[in-house]
Amino acid sequence: MRGYFAAAARRGRGLVIASAENPGGRQARGYVGPMGGANLSDLRRHTHPGRVNQEKYVLITEPNAIVEGETRLTVTVDGKIYEVLRAEPVYVRGGIGHWEGVMRLKGGAADA
Repeated sequence: MRGYFAAAARRGRGLVIASAENPGGRQARGYVGPMGGANLSDLRRHTHPGRVNQEKYVLITEPNAIVEGETRLTVTVDGKIYEVLRAEPVYVRGGIGHWEGVMRLKGGAADA
């Protein structure tokens, strides 16, 4: 980890990021939160039977958490598995500063 993200990551949550190429996953630190006005308690709320959670969640994680070219990414945090719909590196001073992504709960229905 480098620079500003190294300092921020100490306060991040523990994540496991897995992919088709690395099904066992790797440990990382980062932030997961709801997008679009939902509050953080929604991460712990259960939906009613028959209802699908269509909320999207934002992922911000350290530079080495994702390897470019990996496919079918999932993020496990607090016992919940999220499918990564999209993840992009954010470049700082010629290198990857961190990754940002959009996710949904695994089994949900949403488009990035």
